[in-house]
Amino acid sequence: MVLQYGAGGAILPFLTPYLKSRGYEIEDISWLVFASAGLATFVPFLWGALADRFLPVNWVIVLMHFGAGVALYSWWHAPTFANVLVGYAIYAAFQLPSNSLVNALSFHQLDDAVAQFGRLRLWGSVGWMLPAFPIGYWLSRLENPTYDSIVWFGLAYHALVVLLAKVWPHTPPLKRDPGAKKFVHDVRELLREKEFSRLLVAAFFIFASFPAMFYMTPLALERAGVEKASLGPMLTVGVVLEIPLFMILRRFYRRVGARVVLVVGVASVIVRHLVFATSTTELPLFLATLTIAPAIVFFVIGCSLVIERVAERKVRATAQAFLHLTGAGFGSMAGLLGCALLARVSDRDDLSAIFYLGAATATIGFVALFWVPFGRADTVQSTEESSDDEEDRRTTPNADGEARAAGS
Repeated sequence: MVLQYGAGGAILPFLTPYLKSRGYEIEDISWLVFASAGLATFVPFLWGALADRFLPVNWVIVLMHFGAGVALYSWWHAPTFANVLVGYAIYAAFQLPSNSLVNALSFHQLDDAVAQFGRLRLWGSVGWMLPAFPIGYWLSRLENPTYDSIVWFGLAYHALVVLLAKVWPHTPPLKRDPGAKKFVHDVRELLREKEFSRLLVAAFFIFASFPAMFYMTPLALERAGVEKASLGPMLTVGVVLEIPLFMILRRFYRRVGARVVLVVGVASVIVRHLVFATSTTELPLFLATLTIAPAIVFFVIGCSLVIERVAERKVRATAQAFLHLTGAGFGSMAGLLGCALLARVSDRDDLSAIFYLGAATATIGFVALFWVPFGRADTVQSTEESSDDEEDRRTTPNADGEARAAGS
């Protein structure tokens, strides 16, 4: 988790300031990230299907980090905007979907995902924060600071994942019975689950608001007077708050249910966008960045937990990939297209319209969550029941038990 999210934390918080320093405008940046989201719309499904049917999940993740490292180095040295656009799109196709597969790997290895995943995933937040401080220190030491150092940190994280490949928990695909139905049939049955398919619809609109949150926030902070060396540490404060939220995620989920958990996360996204749309001073914007914690913990991770409860084990990695496809794929594309069009027709230095758009799409998703018939997602076992089930798994072999035995 530390290495997985550290690789993203070294690049993504600094991406738009880095591209801005190379002379690209908001419209250019929007189209660049739009292209990466377009490619990432289809690739996650292929990664998920590969992990569910052909290769162990852990080796698919290693392959993705190797490809991300090669692509990162190539687009860093790309001489033209077209080269940067293609290079970053390939990088995103390898890097961004790997988060979903790391979640799927974790779910395969955990006995009780709702009880254990929050405490595991908080180390991802720690990993995301770690690069910000050495990068900030490096920028503070330079007379004319540039963001090129982020690439070296990103490459280091990808290299570590690859070099440590043999220590990751081995999680092979589930062996299918000779009479089992085809994988396409299993996926079709998954999409017929209203709890799953309607959640994807809501996720589409909510993730459409995320480009403004992730890509435009650093630009808004810079325009409010935040120095380059302080940008990374400032953005990590909200990530620090993810840690206590992960610690309470289990109890919160079990006490209030899936719908309330997701709704709280989306509400924080709406508040964040409205503050960024109406304020240009440093303190309110800084306070608004803190809402990243409930947005990630309660909505993004909450969605993964819901899918873990709804999807059968044989299509679980594919189900997580569908979430990425619908959200970070189609949803982000829609949001980035809106950002690009608004940047073209409005003042180049005005980000408020983009943040209002993010608030609007998040609000649509907020309402759509009340349309989702949460049922299986809320049938969470108690600790005692989980213990009883674990004892049953020790005496009655099944698919999950075989996968955990292979991992150990």
